Amino acid sequence: MVKSIRLPSPQKLSLIRVGVLPSLSKTHIHEFIVPLWKEDSICVTIVERKLTDLTCDLEGGHLEVILSDRPTSPIGTQFKAYKLRSRKIIAVGSKKFEHVKESFPQALDGLPLLHLTRHSQIRPDIDFFFEQKKITPKIVGEADDVALLRIAAEKGIGFTVLPKNTVQNSLDDGSLIELGELRDINSDMWAIIKSGNDYNPTLQSIIKRFQSRDL
Repeated sequence: MVKSIRLPSPQKLSLIRVGVLPSLSKTHIHEFIVPLWKEDSICVTIVERKLTDLTCDLEGGHLEVILSDRPTSPIGTQFKAYKLRSRKIIAVGSKKFEHVKESFPQALDGLPLLHLTRHSQIRPDIDFFFEQKKITPKIVGEADDVALLRIAAEKGIGFTVLPKNTVQNSLDDGSLIELGELRDINSDMWAIIKSGNDYNPTLQSIIKRFQSRDL
């Protein structure tokens, strides 16, 4: 996936090339990128590839920043990884699961679960949470696509466990309800830049904004 957004301006635009992983939440990426799109003096290009390809591009000067679900330090080049703001992880479902709220999380035991695949950064933490609480949901489906899990949960097929910001609109309009928070589990994202690129004031301001307190 390659997307370019060019905002009309009579002056020369600064180019910021952002590499993202396919596994990252599109909501996380959107929240980081939108402030850059609002700047009328820059052109933002988004490149979606696997991490090894993105780090090669960053090392070769073809990217300014990588958004990743893990920090990385490629051999032979010095990089800086900034941990961005974490997102709360919550269990959500349609209103037919409202009874779960009274005895969360134990009431999840045996209920149909629409789960993230094992490629997800937070899947092991969610599974460990269930194990520690002696909860065994019935996994009825798995997907990498957060939107697919959200839509299936809205239809009442099962509950799902996702970063809160990825389902906020559904919570606001009542399509989903929050069943409970999985405490001590967060969805993390890092901004990785090449040493020497930290002078870019626009990029630094965005990074600092997303290093603030957890949502």
